[in-house]
Amino acid sequence: MALGFGGWMKSATRIMAKFVSTLEYDKIPLEVVSHVKKSILDSFGNMMGGLNSLEATTVRNAVLEYDKTTDATIIGTGRKVSVPHAALVNAVANEGSDFSACGADICMQTATVPAALAVAEKEGLDGKRFLAAVIAGYELVFRVGMAIDNSTMRALGFYPTGHCGPFGSAAATGKLLNLNVDQMTMAFGLAGSQALGIHAYAAEGMRTKAIFCGKAAENGLTSCYMAKQGLPGPAWVMEAEDGGFMKCFSDQKFNLAETTHSLGEEFYSAYLDFKLFPCCHYTHAYIAATLDLVQKEKLNPQDIKKIIAYVTKVQTTTIAMPERYEPQSVMAAQFSLPYVVARAIKDRKVDLSTFTEEKIKDKETLELAKKMDFVRDPELEKKFGKYEGKDFTMPAKLTIITKKGKELTAQSIEPHPTSELLEEKFSSQARGILPDSKVSKIISIIEKLEELKDINDLIELTRN
Repeated sequence: MALGFGGWMKSATRIMAKFVSTLEYDKIPLEVVSHVKKSILDSFGNMMGGLNSLEATTVRNAVLEYDKTTDATIIGTGRKVSVPHAALVNAVANEGSDFSACGADICMQTATVPAALAVAEKEGLDGKRFLAAVIAGYELVFRVGMAIDNSTMRALGFYPTGHCGPFGSAAATGKLLNLNVDQMTMAFGLAGSQALGIHAYAAEGMRTKAIFCGKAAENGLTSCYMAKQGLPGPAWVMEAEDGGFMKCFSDQKFNLAETTHSLGEEFYSAYLDFKLFPCCHYTHAYIAATLDLVQKEKLNPQDIKKIIAYVTKVQTTTIAMPERYEPQSVMAAQFSLPYVVARAIKDRKVDLSTFTEEKIKDKETLELAKKMDFVRDPELEKKFGKYEGKDFTMPAKLTIITKKGKELTAQSIEPHPTSELLEEKFSSQARGILPDSKVSKIISIIEKLEELKDINDLIELTRN
């Protein structure tokens, strides 16, 4: 797309850049700041909860083998590495337990928070600047995700967080580095040019997607440092006819105007959804429906004759396929509708303890999982993946048939945890890494993050 100077000045990419460069903390509504502080606490918990996952451990050890820099902290450890590598390692850990908050069907925290944290630590910046940077990142990732039509993107085999995440990382980093509009435009061009991630991992139960999240954090961050040094990137990366972001990844079904819609006026960060269960969020409404039936009817595994899960086309390629009956890895179990429903019936809960190598091989669980049938439901199809306001809808319908012939049906939407549950979620993950005294101090500091003079005072508490 050969845009003249006037066209370049009006490009969606540049409008996004202007929003980031001119965003002021004091203009952000207090309710948005409050919601984002919860997401930051949630992200710290996720980084510690995923710290010892195979993906995080492997990536961390690989980086530590050759990076002897001491600029930024690997959360939950006493180790430091370079700023880009801290963003990479912490982002992989954030996704390690599949507990990241979502918006527009994208794992919102994984690229944005780790990148902002690494830069803010290196620069010794305060809580207000850190908050504004994270919010800038969320605003853009959310809009890019809504614009590109993630259902189509997913159907094409792309992993949305790996592709959209670099814009969040770049926005947060650029805000902290005080990039001007021209530099920020170039940074977005570079970040969008490094979008990556394919869904091939899902069929084999691999956790490659955590690496995509890490690279999204790293690539967006380094794009800003390169733009600051004068390296240009395509100023129309969003809308270019030949190889533009939207054209590449959306099969022509996109709404470019959504990338800049109401920027600075309406804050989509307020619509961020937190995960209550550490598994694919396509399963969450089914888990909620199952728990509702189990608790109301006092069901036990031995009572169940058959389970019918009503599903959509997208779910038949992610959580409701024949290979999901016997997951061969923890990650495969997190993407297995039969497994999570079986564990919900058996344990009356789904949490981090649900996903262990021992439990995914439990014979009673696997036998119960095999009692599930998948039925495509046209009514769910009409609603799934659509937006109600800024909520990405993922409804569920489930029927349990008992051995006594009773048919029990429940419908649900993805549940939203309360503030109290979010604190419990953070504490349960952090306590595996830190003493209780540090856990409570982190909660207290993040509650008043806008008053923090130096982000290092918070990060110091995460060192083990």
